[in-house]
Amino acid sequence: MGKTSLIQRLQGRLAGRRPIAFVDTQGTARQQGVGPLYPAIVAAFVNHLGRTRPDLVLPEFQLLRERNQVFQKKPGFTQTGFSPADAESFLHDLDALHAALGQPGEKERLLLIVDEVDRLLPSGETPGYEGFIAFFGQLRAANQQARLLDFLVVGVDPALNRIERWQDHDNELYRALREVWMPPMALDDAREMVESLGSQMGVRYEEEALQSLIQAGGGQPFVTRQMCSRAVEDRLGE
Repeated sequence: MGKTSLIQRLQGRLAGRRPIAFVDTQGTARQQGVGPLYPAIVAAFVNHLGRTRPDLVLPEFQLLRERNQVFQKKPGFTQTGFSPADAESFLHDLDALHAALGQPGEKERLLLIVDEVDRLLPSGETPGYEGFIAFFGQLRAANQQARLLDFLVVGVDPALNRIERWQDHDNELYRALREVWMPPMALDDAREMVESLGSQMGVRYEEEALQSLIQAGGGQPFVTRQMCSRAVEDRLGE
């Protein structure tokens, strides 16, 4: 089972028990920083509660009001950059959302799932997303100080939990996360993934090539997908 399948299964099991928000950082652009993530998270919680608790009365949220104001600006307007005010509004909106649930017990804490969290971090010569340090700080504050949010971050690089400082700032999530490593995919699951991805691109693998890719990938979905992409690129380049 790959991480995407695991996330979907987790959401399915908990959908009726807890307010859940899922965001994928692939939907953000580096030049915008982490700014768009804040309203996206609040909107995801609102959408989830609208489906699972349609009778729940929710307040007006600062970030959603501000986002709507941006959309109402003249055509072609694009919001860029990160504002510290976004981080403050984020905690305010989470608190308002949590309060709207009544008097929730420990199991009623909000649950946030952030996929592809690695994209926010510095890598080599590539700087991290603007505001990423503040973003992680707000997650920790909502979890440990306000005690209203649990969060799950998903990625392929454990740097978020293992690097003590980013630039000149402390990493608020240093050793604050419990790492859970995905076991390798079963061979049949790896085969199904490779064949499915290939069919989407109009590519079919000979049995020998398929076996080589699966074995070389070691049951790791990310590595296997990268090898498949490279194999196709090399073949097209011949």
